[in-house]
Amino acid sequence: MRKHTALQKIAVLLSALCLLMGVVPARAATTNEVAVQSAALTTQSAPQNGMVRVWLSSLGSPSRLDLTVAGSYSLGGDLSRSFSGGTSLTVSFNSASGQLTLAQNGAVIYVGGDFSLRRHSTAGTNGIRIAQARESGNPYPGDLSFQAVRQSSGNYKLYVIAHVYIEDYLYGVVPYEMGNSSNVEALKAQAVAARTYTVRMMSRRASGRYDVVDTTSDQVYRGTPSGNANCVTAVDSTRGIVLKYGGEYVMTYYSASNGGQTESAPHGVGSGAYAYFTVKDDPFDYDNPGSTVKKKTVYKDLTSASNPSGLISLLQQKAVAQLGQSVTPVSLQSVTPHTPKYEAPSRLYTKMDFALTVRNSGGGLQNVTVTCDIFSELESLLGMSIQSAKNELWSVEETASGFSLQARRYGHGVGMSQRGAMYMGKLGYTYDEILGFYYEGCQRVQQSFTSTILSASSGEEETTVREPADLNDGGAACKGTVKLVSGGSLILRSGKSDAASIVSTLSNGTIVQVLANDGSWCFVQYGSLKGYVPAENLVITGTPQGTEEAATAVLGFATVTANDYVNLRQEPSLSAKKLGTAPTGAVLTVFSLSGDWAYAQYMSITAYVHRNFLSALTTVYPGQSTSGGSGTAIVTTPDGTGIVNLRPTASTVGAAIAQLPAGSRVTVLSDDGSWCRIQWNGLEGYMMRSFLRYEDSAQTPEASPNPTETPAPSEGASPSESPAATPRPSGVPATVASRLVYLRQEPSESSPSVVLLAMGDPLTVYSQTGEWWQVSWEGSMGYLPASAVRLESGSEAPGPSGTARKARVTTVSGGLNMRMEGKTGSPILTVIPRNMVIDVLSVGESWCQVSYGGRTGYVMTSFLTLQESAPTPAPTTEPTAEPTVSPSEEPSVSPSVFPSASPTAQPENTPEPTAIPSPSPTVSGPQIALVTTASGGLNLRTLPSSGGAVMMQIPRFGMVEILTYGAEWCYIRYHDLDGYVMTCYLTLASGTATVVPTPGATPAPTAGMARVNTVSGGLNLRQQPKSGSKVLAVLPRHALVEVLDTTGTWAHVLYGGREGYVVSSYLKYEGAEVTAAPTATSAPTHTPASGETSAPTPSPAPTSPATASPSPSPSPAPVMDDTMEDVPGGILALIAPRQGESYVAIWTECRERGEKLAVLPEGSMARVIRRGETWCEIQYDMYDASKTGYCLTQCLDPQEGTWN
Repeated sequence: MRKHTALQKIAVLLSALCLLMGVVPARAATTNEVAVQSAALTTQSAPQNGMVRVWLSSLGSPSRLDLTVAGSYSLGGDLSRSFSGGTSLTVSFNSASGQLTLAQNGAVIYVGGDFSLRRHSTAGTNGIRIAQARESGNPYPGDLSFQAVRQSSGNYKLYVIAHVYIEDYLYGVVPYEMGNSSNVEALKAQAVAARTYTVRMMSRRASGRYDVVDTTSDQVYRGTPSGNANCVTAVDSTRGIVLKYGGEYVMTYYSASNGGQTESAPHGVGSGAYAYFTVKDDPFDYDNPGSTVKKKTVYKDLTSASNPSGLISLLQQKAVAQLGQSVTPVSLQSVTPHTPKYEAPSRLYTKMDFALTVRNSGGGLQNVTVTCDIFSELESLLGMSIQSAKNELWSVEETASGFSLQARRYGHGVGMSQRGAMYMGKLGYTYDEILGFYYEGCQRVQQSFTSTILSASSGEEETTVREPADLNDGGAACKGTVKLVSGGSLILRSGKSDAASIVSTLSNGTIVQVLANDGSWCFVQYGSLKGYVPAENLVITGTPQGTEEAATAVLGFATVTANDYVNLRQEPSLSAKKLGTAPTGAVLTVFSLSGDWAYAQYMSITAYVHRNFLSALTTVYPGQSTSGGSGTAIVTTPDGTGIVNLRPTASTVGAAIAQLPAGSRVTVLSDDGSWCRIQWNGLEGYMMRSFLRYEDSAQTPEASPNPTETPAPSEGASPSESPAATPRPSGVPATVASRLVYLRQEPSESSPSVVLLAMGDPLTVYSQTGEWWQVSWEGSMGYLPASAVRLESGSEAPGPSGTARKARVTTVSGGLNMRMEGKTGSPILTVIPRNMVIDVLSVGESWCQVSYGGRTGYVMTSFLTLQESAPTPAPTTEPTAEPTVSPSEEPSVSPSVFPSASPTAQPENTPEPTAIPSPSPTVSGPQIALVTTASGGLNLRTLPSSGGAVMMQIPRFGMVEILTYGAEWCYIRYHDLDGYVMTCYLTLASGTATVVPTPGATPAPTAGMARVNTVSGGLNLRQQPKSGSKVLAVLPRHALVEVLDTTGTWAHVLYGGREGYVVSSYLKYEGAEVTAAPTATSAPTHTPASGETSAPTPSPAPTSPATASPSPSPSPAPVMDDTMEDVPGGILALIAPRQGESYVAIWTECRERGEKLAVLPEGSMARVIRRGETWCEIQYDMYDASKTGYCLTQCLDPQEGTWN
């Protein structure tokens, strides 16, 4: 059993107190706080019948069945009426008379009320395929009986029963219940659960017509599919293993996802109670990214248009009813679910409280808390329903700007969660531990089963006793799971001391082998590394069998500097087998160096890595780590005064056990986003997460990063980075001067709010941006109007943003990542070129806040050289080839390019794209294109030449606007920067090209009604007819606007009572014969197929004018794949681009034309909703179920089963 620490024992006592007081925690515990015990193993001697009777109810009510024999069969065991492989049979059924007819090649060979096709012993496949089955290619390996049973209505019902040996039956259950791509240990647990359920049903239904049904009423069974090696292994390696409790077979219920808490049998399936089904937290299901969850964000600023309008109306109605006066919701203070449907510790909440600040008719503000019913009001209003049972588990997580409402659970939640089992397997748990967690106190039993078949030469039955798998639990390795409360990584040290040198680090949840344990320190092995970790940071299973010895000697550490990732190879050769990859920024522990290769370990993989893709070796660990499993936080209140209750459970019900003054420092033992379990002055209890602020020192770097680098393999390679907290630079103290004011994310009234501040709230002011000041409040950064800020007496007003200091990027080679936050792993906003001079807004020890290219973000301080005076021009660097592509060590694909030949014919009503007449840039209408480099970013330059200065690197798959197109260079806009990029690394995102007017063509209208005719997305309505003008609004695609007049390439329009300017090429006039268009040629839009040239060649000049577009016609019905069928519950799949491509487009319909909804790079995850022979409907955003579209079936790699 995984041992409890003293801390966990206290948690157990608190849980018992929860049960006594009738109160509940807010959500699941962490994976490190649960005890997992193996299901014990015993032996059962007496054999049991192993032939399962499966009712094939999925066939429905057929009047005809077409059968194909694959093996050796006879009618009722009569060898004179035998059927060999390939024989076709037809079964006809009359529901009125109950008559069954069996025919072979049109000749009737049997008529009656029931019959059976008996199987005889033979080699190879031995079963019957049914054309009307859901998987018509799968054989049913057993006898088939056909029974006509009279119903109460007087008609007859056909029962088709397959008599299958239990292990053969499981070959057809496990692939459809869990999927072949699942972890083998999870599949083993599924096999044992399915086998036990089957045996129990065989006992309970022995006097009935069948034992199990082939649908989710019992277990999904579709005959025996081919392949599925993992499932076959799982069934074979657990052959004959079942679960028992108190001498009875366990009712091994299981469902897809329990939402983070198991359910009792009476509440989940309406049956009697079972001792082994308890209501408890399941963090493995909760933490599995594949578990079903629906989310909806409610922003604290209730005036924001981003909030669900229906919810705001509901909250307003309830507030008016409660206060008895007209009020307007202003802000949201907290959201708390409560009132579970069942007794403690159930978290199936039915109510939710919203604490609001509202403005009354007199203009005053007051607080009110309103209660909503989760299932009768919120579920449908917010679109959060997962299933009709109304048993979802709702929870709330607070963010900086709002509250994330989340609903989880798919299925009844009783017994084993399939998603939880998958995640346990991924974490390193064995199948017996998975079973022990979900079926507490049950034992594994080795059961012998009999298999029956007719002999090959006669009609006599041959019965064989098949022995169970030979299992031996002795000598199993002692394992430990890293347990850290506040994230980070655990240090693996060379000795039993916090001062001992670092060998490596272990991320939270890592499984290690425990060789020795003295109670304080554990000697562990992880991959090829051996070292010491504190015992309190491991959850241990088993007893250590080894002894302490010297830790593994290491040479040092190196950081991956390659673009995207570097290959880990079995031998020091570029052609050697790949064992895995390590991403950019990953820290490797290096054992030795030899020539161009380093022998190192990343995670648990020991392999060879080419040194061109690594930073210089350092003996100081450059990553982030922590030695403890807890975090430190400060008790906070809105005004910084008062007290906060410490409660015995995660609930506001019941008396507080203590009251902590604001400013108290506490130790956080666990944090679920709503409640924290904390320790304070010897007391342990729960406090709401909203009243705690983590200290920045909870995780600190072991050492400052080493700025020395080995030259990166390409111009765009990013430097090594070390995670650290976002800097808190020195600023000017101030207070809020307005009664109420929103802290905004950006210096604009239209920017989303961060928090609502009140007069007197303390601030720190850092810089000035126009009429706005950048400030921080309680750790939250944002912007306030200067008029709403009062500086403390004697303080000097900050200068304009960016004017205080300049700095030059001084990487050895390559650019510098600018990130959204000052920590590794934060999204990269852009890559700043080497030697570029940038504005520094604030300076921290590890990170600086900077401004570059119209963006504000964070870069590592060690790669900047700060300047005290005006900067000097950057030195000229040698021109390099475009774009920044890695050498051959990293796998790459040819970039998508514009075609070198004339484009193919376009569909009806779509003008032919005009070829480019010369390689020099020519002006055309704006087009949207995608950066499709093989790896790394694409340089944006000041001139159409490799000698032009690099302004920035556009990320791979970034979307750009082509302003001027040329065969070699394009003049483009990326966000607010205009410049030149190489044409061959762009792929047009549109499916059509702009029409080119020709001499003699009818001129485009200059006024009238027109529709927005963008390829995808909306159209900017600007204040002035120029691209840099302020955007007043974004006009929806296909919106109808009134064109007042046109000036050059701009149209003056009226939409929704607002006037402004739009690019005229994106308008299609109502009733016009010609679509307005730019006055020059445009780029062809054909996407090259696999194998086309990877370098563009100018296309020949056009030989005939382009044809004008006809009048608009009604939109045709979307093109669909008629073979698409629903995939129950959805199947996870990886995006697998076609050969020569690096991404997959998601379309609005089943054809590779029209509007692209998204572009997904290789390896992205999607959920398949409907599957067809050529196209699939998928959910391409795993966090938003509304984001669905269509992609080619061949571009999906199923991860939960196969397409069979």
